[in-house]
Amino acid sequence: MLVFPKMSDLAFDRKEIFFSRLFILLSAIAIPIYFIILVAFIPSINLPFLNVIITDTALERLITTTLVVIYFSLPIDFIIFIKRYNLANTLLQMRRNTVLIPLKWRLFYGFNALVITLFFVLPFIAPILSVIMTVFIVGRIIGKYYHPDYHNKFLSIFLFLTLTIIFEIPAVYLAIQFIPEYIPIATNILKLWFENIYVVSTLSILLADTLTFGSLIEFIFLYRIDRELDSIGVIVSQVPRRKIFAFEGVFYTSLVLFWISKHPFSFVFINYLNMICLGIVAMLFIIGLLTGVRRRKVSSGLAGLFFAVAFSAVYLFEQINREAITILYGISFVLFVAVFVISYKQAQKLYAA
Repeated sequence: MLVFPKMSDLAFDRKEIFFSRLFILLSAIAIPIYFIILVAFIPSINLPFLNVIITDTALERLITTTLVVIYFSLPIDFIIFIKRYNLANTLLQMRRNTVLIPLKWRLFYGFNALVITLFFVLPFIAPILSVIMTVFIVGRIIGKYYHPDYHNKFLSIFLFLTLTIIFEIPAVYLAIQFIPEYIPIATNILKLWFENIYVVSTLSILLADTLTFGSLIEFIFLYRIDRELDSIGVIVSQVPRRKIFAFEGVFYTSLVLFWISKHPFSFVFINYLNMICLGIVAMLFIIGLLTGVRRRKVSSGLAGLFFAVAFSAVYLFEQINREAITILYGISFVLFVAVFVISYKQAQKLYAA
């Protein structure tokens, strides 16, 4: 049984805790849907024994798709279920560790990590995980309903081995079929990426620049709120988030249109804009670190400081060398995985049983 610290100790309100758990629930629902869509692009997967039993091609395809979705999504959903509280608490801890990083950057690089996970991680990890987790799930079921300590030991072992073999055969076969079939798809995605890397990198850098200016405006209001709390103890001002979002939309559209126009001054302008944004990033980070803005409610600690510096470094090199954009996005993905792993371990200690 999990024991939760007091709200004051966590520095998170009920709304944040609710949405962290809701996100985990929606993730569990999204996993099967993701694999249904993925299998639709790989029609050649089939199970030989179905050809003998079923003659209807459409029905055979439906059963094969269902088995693939069950085998590939069930292990992931099973892990999500048994670790649901730890995962939800990890999201809260991730917010604590990345509070020095502007929210817009977290969303930007978080989306990048999501894309890499969906196209290049899950399709290769899920088949292997299904083979491994099938044994674990069968063992857990046997242990719950026919534990050898309370029933015939020989029969329990026999049931475990028999069910493992029965359920492992489709898991292994589907994994062997799926991975080679998906490799050409992943290759085409990479080919498409490299063919359009300049366009994608320019659009992403312009977006990052836009988010930087948005963060600057938001930071000014946050700083003003901080001063109000220090001087009169009451928050009078509010952050006009909708207006900032509208400004970002107009600003980004204007930058893209200016770049598409191929005006002779556009290349020089974008380069200077990148340098200005680098200065803004450095200024926001230093001021926020020294004054405590963005950390009034949540303390980030050394982990947050490290990740803020790391993501700032990724942003810096992204601006300087667009040819290395693929490597930089890979680094940002690794950083997000590191944030998740460290946050998960921290959450386990904070929410220890």
